[in-house]
Amino acid sequence: MQELFIESDQRRSGHGRRLVRHLLDKIGESNVSMSLIANEATPAAAFYEELGLRQHRYYKFYCGTVKMGVESSVESSINPL
Repeated sequence: MQELFIESDQRRSGHGRRLVRHLLDKIGESNVSMSLIANEATPAAAFYEELGLRQHRYYKFYCGTVKMGVESSVESSINPL
């Protein structure tokens, strides 16, 4: 998945959660790595954390990038970008 956007009037309806959950189920959660490009206060970070992804690194760029992945007891199972 390259980008996920939900129309503002459709947020908090479960559409994004269902899409991401479906993708995680199909590819297997141990194969997940992503970059969230947003400011630190974005609701998107909380959205992905609620789905089980955890922040691993924070890169300071023009607006901030947070690298997130599924929490795992074996850190090396998270594929780097």
